[in-house]
Amino acid sequence: MTMNVSQARQRFLELVNRVYAGEEFLITKNKIPVLTISPIRKENKIKKTFKRKIDPKIFGMWKNRKDFKGMSTIEIADMLREKAWKGNYDV
Repeated sequence: MTMNVSQARQRFLELVNRVYAGEEFLITKNKIPVLTISPIRKENKIKKTFKRKIDPKIFGMWKNRKDFKGMSTIEIADMLREKAWKGNYDV
């Protein structure tokens, strides 16, 4: 898609979201192409994001705790934050 600099400036957030979704744009100034905006290849994003391996044992480490029975994950997180805020780190 092509748009001029003024349109790109006015709709910058929309432009960024559409580029993130995979679209490419040609930006012109006085009907002369001056730049293209295109997404970064996804392979590069994935490599940078997941450099470290995550230990699968950490997932579900509190899954079977009796004091968390019947609580949603949000309630558990709120309770743990409150305990940490008060300085009670015995979880």
